[in-house]
Amino acid sequence: LEYDPSLSQSRKHREFLTKTAKFKEVIPISDPELKQKIHQTYRVQYIQDMVLPTPSVFEENMLSTLHSFIFFNKVEIVGMLQEDEKFLTDLFAQLTDEATDEEKRQELVNFLKEFCAFSQTLQPQNRDAFFKTLSNMGILPALEVILGMDDAQVRSAATDIFSYLVEYNPSMVREFVMQEAQQNDDDILLINLIIEHMICDTDPELGGAVQLMGLLRTLVDPENMLATANKTEKTEFLGFFYKHCMHVLTAPLLANTTEEKPSKDDFQTAQLLALILELLTFCVEHHTYHIKNYIINKDILRRVLVLMASKHAFLALCKYD
Repeated sequence: LEYDPSLSQSRKHREFLTKTAKFKEVIPISDPELKQKIHQTYRVQYIQDMVLPTPSVFEENMLSTLHSFIFFNKVEIVGMLQEDEKFLTDLFAQLTDEATDEEKRQELVNFLKEFCAFSQTLQPQNRDAFFKTLSNMGILPALEVILGMDDAQVRSAATDIFSYLVEYNPSMVREFVMQEAQQNDDDILLINLIIEHMICDTDPELGGAVQLMGLLRTLVDPENMLATANKTEKTEFLGFFYKHCMHVLTAPLLANTTEEKPSKDDFQTAQLLALILELLTFCVEHHTYHIKNYIINKDILRRVLVLMASKHAFLALCKYD
């Protein structure tokens, strides 16, 4: 495979694996079996992705066997890391420590992001245990700290981690933000940090804002909220959201519609307001009296009508029933 006659020069796969590829531990791993498993998985993955011929030439069943081998190795790696309390404690301690330098923190956040990505290979029961472990270790308070930092790359990775949590268990996130509201001011609540990052996205295409809006919609969606004999998550969370968070979400809309025409009508502002209207429309369709009271009390309908004077047709025609 290194001396394929069809290639103009040989490929030095062994040299790459033994000399070029470097194993870097962002947190020291004490278990030799775990280290060996990580090395083995990396090498087999390399063989599958870079060394073997295309499936049309190679035996399909062999590729399937390699894929299964990598899959089960990843499951074992996640399980072994999950059971190593010292490893996880050190990880979260360094993530939130102000003394950790930017390069190190970026490595830690990227590791945690990959760790969460690996968890997608787990069975539902094991994935429940995985996210419960991360929750017990303080992943949500850690993300809150990281999202408040200046490093854009770190914040982006933290947003991806947050998306794994929201998509898998939105109730866990909702419970955390309601509990922290009892102790913290509105402006430092995790969900308000997410809204602020959506509003302040500097990407001309607002790619990050679109992702965050989707996560917010999942969090405020009554369809995935739990109901028990003693309490209803919908009632509790929506009461919390409209009291502590809705004013942050609608701030750009209210600030831009004080006159008969939008005070700022550039393309990026119009895009952001369209996103906010999309989320408000979702609220109108799903939140009944909560959003009705908010619209009446804050005169939201009149403010929305101001946007019909926008020079951007996509904003002027935004559906808001």
